[in-house]
Amino acid sequence: MSDVTSSMRLARALFVLVLAGTAFGCERAKVPENRFYDTQIQPIFDGFCVGNTSPCHKVDPTTGAALGNLDLSSYEAAVRRPDVLRTYGAFPEPLLLLKSIPEESTFIPYAGQLYTSEIRHAGGKPLVRNSDAFELIKRWLANGATRTGLPEGRERPRGAGGCNTTVPADETRPPVNRSSAAYQAYVANVAPLLRESCAFSTCHGSAQSDFYVTCGDTDAERDFNFLRVASFVSPAGVAVEQSELLQRPLDPRAGGVSHTGGAFFSSTSDEGWTRLRAFATAVQSEPPAVASRSAGETFFAERVMPVLIRRGCSLEGCHSPNGFNDFRLRPGALGFVSSFAVRRNYETSLREFMALETPDVRMSRLVRKNLFLSRGGIAHRGGALLESPSEDSTDPCPTPYDPTTASALCTLAEWHRLERRDHATSVSALRPGDRIPLAFVARPADGDSPVEFDTWRGGADLKLADALIGPGGRIEAIENTRSGLQTCAGLAGRADLDVRGPEWSYDATKLVFAVRAGADEGLDLWLLDVGAGTCARLTTDAGRKLGDVRVHNFDPLFAPNGALVFASTRAGTLTLKRLLPNADLYRVGPDLNFGTIERMTTLSNAELAPSFMGNGQIAFTTEKATPELYQLAGRRINWDLSDYHPLLAQRKDSDDTFGQVFPSVGFDQATEIREDLDRNFLLILSNTNARGSGGALGIFNRSIGTFEEGRSEVTFLRALELADPSATGRDGGSGVYRSPHPTPNGEILASFAANVRTPAMDVPRYDLVAVDPITRTRRLLLSGETQSLVEAALGYARAGRHLFRNVPQLVFGGYHDPQSPQGVMHLPDVPMLATLLDANLRRGRNLAPFDKARALRVYEVLPPPSAAPDPAALLGSQRVYTDRKLLGSAALESDRSLKVELPAGKPLILELVDGDGQPVFTMREEHQMGAGEVITPGVPRQLFDAVCGGCHGSISGRELDVAVSVDALTGASVSLSRDKAAKPLR
Repeated sequence: MSDVTSSMRLARALFVLVLAGTAFGCERAKVPENRFYDTQIQPIFDGFCVGNTSPCHKVDPTTGAALGNLDLSSYEAAVRRPDVLRTYGAFPEPLLLLKSIPEESTFIPYAGQLYTSEIRHAGGKPLVRNSDAFELIKRWLANGATRTGLPEGRERPRGAGGCNTTVPADETRPPVNRSSAAYQAYVANVAPLLRESCAFSTCHGSAQSDFYVTCGDTDAERDFNFLRVASFVSPAGVAVEQSELLQRPLDPRAGGVSHTGGAFFSSTSDEGWTRLRAFATAVQSEPPAVASRSAGETFFAERVMPVLIRRGCSLEGCHSPNGFNDFRLRPGALGFVSSFAVRRNYETSLREFMALETPDVRMSRLVRKNLFLSRGGIAHRGGALLESPSEDSTDPCPTPYDPTTASALCTLAEWHRLERRDHATSVSALRPGDRIPLAFVARPADGDSPVEFDTWRGGADLKLADALIGPGGRIEAIENTRSGLQTCAGLAGRADLDVRGPEWSYDATKLVFAVRAGADEGLDLWLLDVGAGTCARLTTDAGRKLGDVRVHNFDPLFAPNGALVFASTRAGTLTLKRLLPNADLYRVGPDLNFGTIERMTTLSNAELAPSFMGNGQIAFTTEKATPELYQLAGRRINWDLSDYHPLLAQRKDSDDTFGQVFPSVGFDQATEIREDLDRNFLLILSNTNARGSGGALGIFNRSIGTFEEGRSEVTFLRALELADPSATGRDGGSGVYRSPHPTPNGEILASFAANVRTPAMDVPRYDLVAVDPITRTRRLLLSGETQSLVEAALGYARAGRHLFRNVPQLVFGGYHDPQSPQGVMHLPDVPMLATLLDANLRRGRNLAPFDKARALRVYEVLPPPSAAPDPAALLGSQRVYTDRKLLGSAALESDRSLKVELPAGKPLILELVDGDGQPVFTMREEHQMGAGEVITPGVPRQLFDAVCGGCHGSISGRELDVAVSVDALTGASVSLSRDKAAKPLR
């Protein structure tokens, strides 16, 4: 049914049927209220979902879990998943019914069209629309899924916190006609209503909300609000009542849809609702100008959005704004998704989940997450939604694209093609037969670990070569290998060079690298402009010394905007365990002016090998050294220097907070961390004594959650896999890897040393190989013969990504206060957060000992005074230099929250103490705050399972307790301390 008018007639008819379902059964024999669920609903679940031949949705006594994380064996169990029991977003039925009835009997309206549902159910479709069982469950759900079967009043949550005056600066907005009837109606009748009811900071005064509104006190604020509110009005030709602006605040029993903030109007005759309707009608008559759309965005709105809705991606328990993953789709309402929400969905999908760098759409995370593992898919809690008996992801897509017959995968492939065309100037074509540049380092084999960069290793050369591209972006051969230093004054032909870390600019025309010209110098940065044939030195520290520390500049990295991030020892301090030069991260702007270097990290131990993630955050390896812990782990930080945050491999072994220790990542070191095109992480895993920086080649799927080596129950999804299971990084393995780098066809470019069987003894000699993570095989690309070939970087152009700056969001959100030299940390639940700071397992959390905390105590970590400090200061099993300066304490509020000022730019240790000042918990790693950073780490415990449980598991340890909550959007940062002034340390 393609005609818009007839489609909307059918949509309205379906809408009426949804409402009519609430009246069905009025003539049935009355059931005692306290027995309604037990006598009417549970027998249906027992027959179709729990017992008989379909024992899916009940707890398995062996694993303690239920399929789909849904237990329907009792009322108490069922209501743990409210997202399954209520209508949400663009969907006409609750998920319980969408999963239970045949797809062909469910139609989802979107943008004037009706689409058949494609929401599948592994257990089949046990119900039929209009059957007694279907209608009974439908009525029960429409009445709120109560035990009595009758509607119960729900108190509308009250907003808290003041309104927001911030108008987003990163949005392109059309001009506003302030003399229009719609604008005048907004100012007179809508703005006061929004200010009174919606603009609280816990509601639509939060910038994370789609329907974000400012205080509206200035013309700029009013203009912004008008455009945002108008975008939630359905376009002309569609019934104005379908506007999300009108559906959200209206009671569902009167035709509204689920609203986190509750129902504001009981009927369409309420005065406030009629004022909104009059405004919406005026907007339809004289709509404001809208921003133009590219061909790719238009295709996304018309073709991709229906795929994401029909396949159930935007369901509340999957990829909704209050979900516990990064892909948060804006849901819209029945038959309507605002233009702003569509644009936000488009930008998120394109920037963070589509890989335009490759001609193969299957390398994109949005696609790869939904393919069978055997066909290159990534583990996905939602399953392989782009595969089916009639859809094979390995089949080529017909050309030209036909929207009436194209599969969901081919629709995404066409969008990917259009976007690559729109971004043709910023991505490489990668046609078969093309050649793209490859850079790597050829050097004599050595046994140095990543933190031993201060050791001079001469005899190295920067190599350039041409990579011949085959179908799908496959590297077929490496040709024309040559020195890349011929145009670098003073470097060409020298045999005493130590060369490290080549990295390409985003347009693949410039190469930055580090060189140490002799043992008496230090590593300095150089820039090779391949197109222009020029080479220039960027830093001139030339090995100057600060006390015992030689200044090195190395591990350079181009940012998407042309700025340069690099590691440097210019702070002049030594690390706490190895007593080696300590490297922090620094940066300069796109002008590469090294007279204005900015420090990014301020820790006491090394930060190494930075790399950009697809969302604009920076990942790197950090060295953790405290008396009872030594670990090289993955960390990340935002571009605005906020949220210094754990990323991966935080512990080799981890306590479960109950006193038991389990293996976590199983290795002491995670190094050379780099995000693949599909946004999984590539990394090298090794132990402290491994030689030559070699180890196992790991692939880490961060969206699955924490990892526990050896855990094998079927319900535990493994976040970490080895690309080559034979190269274990341990004794008895077959070789070791280092320097992983993504390639356009999904293979991993890496260095491989076949000679290693005992990593602690054998010095690896590396060749360049390509590893297929699907078949777990490798092929030789280039032999080093007598030398090691390491740190290879493939020069294909990458679409420019944005740089991540913190925003108010569910957890770890915040903002930058340019007026403050300090940092401010708001902790909604200090004990809850503390359980995460030293326990890296998906298990239950023992809050009792942490709840004894009454104050936060903060220390500054001081560096060793020399490379030979007093042995009495080397503490613990790790013999780590330990000298801490007490900065002060701050008392917790009665709800265990705290808002506290912390010094910026210092290595900090946080400690919880009880009422007697005795330590309850002391961090075993350092933290830092940026100047002006305001951040909210963690959530209150009552929301932990909903917000954090998807990755970290529930507080109880039961998977069934992990479920999204509408309160996550409004209550994740609520505490007694939130709106108070930050406490100083005393």
